[in-house]
Amino acid sequence: MDQRNHKCTMAKLKKTGREMTLKWINNQKLQSTLELATMAHAGQQRKYTGEPYIIHPTSVAIAIEREGGTESQIAAALLHDVVEDTEVSAGQLRARLHQIWGAVQADEIFKMVIELTDVYTKQDFPELNRRARKLLEAQRLSRVSDQAKQIKLQDIADNKRSIELDPDFAKVWNQEADQIINHLKG
Repeated sequence: MDQRNHKCTMAKLKKTGREMTLKWINNQKLQSTLELATMAHAGQQRKYTGEPYIIHPTSVAIAIEREGGTESQIAAALLHDVVEDTEVSAGQLRARLHQIWGAVQADEIFKMVIELTDVYTKQDFPELNRRARKLLEAQRLSRVSDQAKQIKLQDIADNKRSIELDPDFAKVWNQEADQIINHLKG
C-alpha cells in the first residue's frame, strides 16, 4: 500500500473514533500485515455503512490489542476475513505470512485465520438452510483455539454496530450471534 492510501485509511479510522495504538502502529510486521489486509479488501465497502471494508478488521484488531492480545492475534484479527471474503487463497495468504513473520509465527497467525473462516457456507452446503448452517458454524467455533474465540467475539461486537442499521436483518443476525457467543463461551 502506498503512503497516500495508508494515510487515507488512518484518517478514516480516526474519523470513526477507531485509532491504532502506538504499540503496534510502529511495528513493521503488523504494518505489513495491515497493508496485506488493505490490499486484499481493496475496493470493498461495509454493507450498511459504506465505509471501506478495512475499517472492520482494523477495529477488531484494535479491540484485541486493547484486551492484551498477542501480536499474532492482532495480525489474525486484521486478516480474519481475507480467505472468506477476498480473492486471496489460503495458500497465498500462508505464503505471504511466512514472508512477513517467519515460519512459526506465520503458522500461528494462519491457524487462527483458518479457524475464523466460515466452513458451513451456502456455496459449499447448498442443501442446508441458513439456520442449519449457522448452528453447525457455531458448534465448529466452539472447538477453535481460545485466541481465535477472543477474535470472534470482537468480530461479532464490531459487526453488531453496522448490522443494527438494518433492524429487520438485525433481528435474525442477533439471534445467530447470540448462538455463536453461547457456543464460544460454553
